[in-house]
Amino acid sequence: MFILTMKDAEAEGVNKMIFTGDCLFEGGVGMFFEGNADQMYTIMERLFTQKVTANHDKCVLFFGHDYGWKFYLWAADHLYGDKELTQFSDSEVHSYKKLVTERKDQLMQKRRAGFYNTGTLLSDEMSLSPFIRAYL
Repeated sequence: MFILTMKDAEAEGVNKMIFTGDCLFEGGVGMFFEGNADQMYTIMERLFTQKVTANHDKCVLFFGHDYGWKFYLWAADHLYGDKELTQFSDSEVHSYKKLVTERKDQLMQKRRAGFYNTGTLLSDEMSLSPFIRAYL
């Protein structure tokens, strides 16, 4: 993970860019080809506990690959569709599933139009990604 801070932009808009490589993706996390769960946990801990990412609305994540639509497709179809897998009430499950489904649809529409998505706000991932939500 590499974090770039733009000091001139601190007062307005995005001021941090975080390049996650193959560790963290939109809506998901990487697999263990090299490394292990302890290393993944350490990276997540650094990302969410350091002051460098304290203002989540001003941090943009850039990923090594565009897998977001796949992760959100899985989450919309499996994770939030089965109440037994969640700790939320029916209304909470329904609202999260709606948000995840909307994000999946947005990403799939972009891909059909020939665009790829490799960047998103950290705050969006914190509210949508089932893997980040599990960590938090």
